[in-house]
Amino acid sequence: MAVIRQLDWKKPIEPKLIDEAEARRIIAADSEKKVPPGTFEGLETLYRGLGLMAGDRHLLDLTLDALEGQILGFYREDDRSLYIVERSGGIGPIEKYTISHELTHALQDQHFGLGGLGLDAIGEDDRVVAARALPEGDASLASLYWVQQNLSLADLGAIAKAAADPAPQAALDALPPIVRESMVFPYVSGLSFVMGLQLRGGWPAVDAAYRDPPISTEQVLHPERYATHEKPVPVALPADLTARLGSGWSLATEDTFGELGLGVWLRQANDKAAADAAASGWGGDRVGLYRGPDGAWAVVLRTAWDDPTAAARFAAAAKPVVAQLTHASLGADAQGPVVLVGSDDAVLGRLEATVGG
Repeated sequence: MAVIRQLDWKKPIEPKLIDEAEARRIIAADSEKKVPPGTFEGLETLYRGLGLMAGDRHLLDLTLDALEGQILGFYREDDRSLYIVERSGGIGPIEKYTISHELTHALQDQHFGLGGLGLDAIGEDDRVVAARALPEGDASLASLYWVQQNLSLADLGAIAKAAADPAPQAALDALPPIVRESMVFPYVSGLSFVMGLQLRGGWPAVDAAYRDPPISTEQVLHPERYATHEKPVPVALPADLTARLGSGWSLATEDTFGELGLGVWLRQANDKAAADAAASGWGGDRVGLYRGPDGAWAVVLRTAWDDPTAAARFAAAAKPVVAQLTHASLGADAQGPVVLVGSDDAVLGRLEATVGG
């Protein structure tokens, strides 16, 4: 991989073979260490309130199941170790392909420091997904070049057969759409993004991107906006909302959906092409989940857009989505459309009186 990626090894690394149970244990332990308590519960309530999640299973369990089924190997920056999940009873084609991908991550870390990309930041999902698109797209492209040079047609057939296993796909499909898309995006859109860099400027152009990684999914989806350094518009949740909602209210979770996340949210009542077009004028957003007494909760989604036309386009696409939600309304403030959702009509009414409903 060092030859293909045009990066020298600073320190050799040996892959460690583990089984699926050990992979799940490591992933769960890492999640417990890096994710603050209550984060998954907060996101679950947020997603359910916005219509992005249904069913009885919890978000954490669904996520661990999906990761266990999808991850064939992983590189950990914490201890600079490379783990390969042994699925074929040895080092077969799928393990070889996975090793090529993960070795590229090790090279990236040795030269650019993956820890500096902020891949574990909490409450900045859009920025994290965008930043992750760089190393994942890089590793995906390098491993494709490796496959072309080292695997036979029979090997490729074995990989395709493994990829067609319905169980991992079922676990991925069980995820809330916004989580599933965020998980897949760095590999699919990241590959396209990095391939564009590499075709125009070779691997040095990809190397340079680590000094200036994409900061929004908008920049990955529209590489010309990355090239012109188009930055997200700062959007904040109302600073005094908890006080105005009343005693016992607090901000439990906040995040940024970005162009990717808002496009997924709009697909609840719009076809994919229309939803993505309505999200493409994204300027910025911030979404918050508030918890109150006796199980009450509220969701506020504030948005900003490139121009009034883009804001109107988003509002038109958001209207049928909001109509499907319970105790929800679509309003606007000085920056753009605002979506409000309450646990009941009384909470919604308080939101509308304070946040531009």
